[in-house]
Amino acid sequence: MRFAILACTVCGILACSANAAFWDVELVYDGGLGAGDCSLALDGIGVPHISYTEDGALYYASKTIGGWSAERVTDVGYWGGLSCLAFDCSGFPCIAFVNSNDPATNYLCFARKTTMWSVEVVADVGWLADHVSLAISPHGQACIAFCRTIGSNAVLSFARRLSQGQWSIEDIASVGSVTGPCLSFTASGEPIVAFVDSDSGALKVARASGSAWTVTTVDGDLTNFAVPYPSFATDSAGFPEIAYFLSTSSSSVLRLAKYVEYSWQKETVASFGSPVYCAHVAAGTASSGIRVVCFQSPESCNLKAAWQIGSRWICEDIDSAPVTGLRPMIRCNNSGEIYLCYFDGFEFNVKFARALAPLSIHQAKSKPDGALVHMDDVVASTGSSDFSNTIYVQSQDRTCGLKLQFTSSTPTISSGQILQVQGELCTTDGERVLIDPIVGLR
Repeated sequence: MRFAILACTVCGILACSANAAFWDVELVYDGGLGAGDCSLALDGIGVPHISYTEDGALYYASKTIGGWSAERVTDVGYWGGLSCLAFDCSGFPCIAFVNSNDPATNYLCFARKTTMWSVEVVADVGWLADHVSLAISPHGQACIAFCRTIGSNAVLSFARRLSQGQWSIEDIASVGSVTGPCLSFTASGEPIVAFVDSDSGALKVARASGSAWTVTTVDGDLTNFAVPYPSFATDSAGFPEIAYFLSTSSSSVLRLAKYVEYSWQKETVASFGSPVYCAHVAAGTASSGIRVVCFQSPESCNLKAAWQIGSRWICEDIDSAPVTGLRPMIRCNNSGEIYLCYFDGFEFNVKFARALAPLSIHQAKSKPDGALVHMDDVVASTGSSDFSNTIYVQSQDRTCGLKLQFTSSTPTISSGQILQVQGELCTTDGERVLIDPIVGLR
C-alpha cells in the first residue's frame, strides 16, 4: 500500500477557492526522505507533537519556540512506520507503528516513552501492512485498530494493551484488502472503528459491546464505492462523525456521516469531477463548534480545507504544492485553533499548519480583550472612504456588527462586499474593536 499512499492520480485543473481562514504552514521535517506517514497529538498543555518515518526510522517531533525538536525512536525498515501518535492518561507519548525489518513479515509495534522509549511487539500483521490507528480508552488502555494479511486475505483486527508487553487481539471482520482503519471511542467507552470493506465497496463501522462486535454499513457499494482512509471526529454534542470519500469511475464526493438516533445521517461537503482511489482526509470540530474537513483534492492533488459556515461549506487551499496533503490529521485546542499535520508527497517532507476556526461576529465579541479572532462571510456595512481609518462590518442577517480600526493605511473596501477578517479584539470607549486586522475579500 506504500506505493498507493505516495502515488496520486493525474492532477487536473486547480479549482478556484475562497479563503475561510488564514493558514500558517511550516516544515517539521525537510530532509526529503520521508516515507508518507505522519500523526499529530496534543499533550496535556496543548503543545503539538508529531510522529513520522524518515529513511527507515521512526521519529517523534515536539513543537518548540520557532521550530521543532525531533528525536529518533527506533528503526522500522524502509516499508515500516505507518504510525499513529497519542498521549496516555499519565501524559506519556505512545506510538503504534509497523516494523518491516523482518523480510518475511511485518510486525505491529507499540512504543511508549517515560524517561526513554520502550518498544513492544503487538502482533504479526503479515506480508502487507497499512496505516494503524491508536487511541487511549476512557479507562486508560492503549488500543489499536489495524489490518493484517493471512495468506491472500485481509482482516480488520483490534488490539488492547492489558499490561506492559501483554496484548489481547480480536479479529473484527474480513475486509478484502488492507485498509487504514480509524479508531475512536463512544461516550460510554466502547471502541468504534471506521473502515472500508473493498469486497463490498462499503464504508462500515464496527462497534464493540462486551466481547462481541457489531458491524454496520454506513455508505457505498461496488458502483459508488467508499475510498480507504476515513477519519473520525466528534461534533460539539459528542456524536461521532466520519469524513470519507465516495467515488465512481468518473467522479467523487467528500461526505460527512453523523450518528444520530441510531442511524448515520450523511451530508455532502464537496463534489469533484475526478475519481479518487486513495483518499486522504481528516475531520475535526473546533471549540466553537465549527466543523472542518481537510483533504487532498481529487482534481488538483493539493491540500484543501472545507469549513462549515452556517449551512454552507466553504473550500479553500491550504497548500497549493502538487501531490501534497497525504495522511492529514487534525487536532483542535481549547482556544479555537485548528492544528494539522500532513505529508508533502512532492518534496517528501512533513508539514504542520495552524488556523483559527471562523467565528460569527456575536461569538467573536464574546471573547476577552487580547483574543485573536477570525470571522468569515461578514458584510462591510461601510466602505473605506466613509469614515477615517474605520470600517464597520456586520453579520449577513444584520443582527450584529463590529468596528475595524486602522492605525495606518485602510484597505480599499466598498460597502456590501463580503469579507473575511482576522485580528486582536479590544475594547475602546466601551466598544468592541479589532485594531489593524487582516482583511480579505471572499
